[in-house]
Amino acid sequence: MAVNPQHYSESDCRLAAAIALHGRLPERYILKTEVKLPRGYGGSTRGARLDMAIIERESGRIVLVIETKRSPRSTASAQGERYGAMTKAPVLYLRGFEACQACAAVVLERLAGIA
Repeated sequence: MAVNPQHYSESDCRLAAAIALHGRLPERYILKTEVKLPRGYGGSTRGARLDMAIIERESGRIVLVIETKRSPRSTASAQGERYGAMTKAPVLYLRGFEACQACAAVVLERLAGIA
């Protein structure tokens, strides 16, 4: 049995987004994957594990949460709403492998709008 090369996991999507963003972020930001937030963070009674977060280098503040979904047809948003409330940062969904590969312009546009 062969592996279907067109079947992408969420990890594949996250990796594609990280590659697309590598070397493209303004110097003041860093990209982290699998960001673990402990219980109590942002007043939440639950912890969280963010797929990706863009963090301000000097302050350590999360300025953008990126959630990847392997399916371009995914409509999930409750998780992102919770993460946005916890971090007080906007949440960007990247839905599907192709969107993750082509995410640099969208992410940079979002960062340009963040003070």
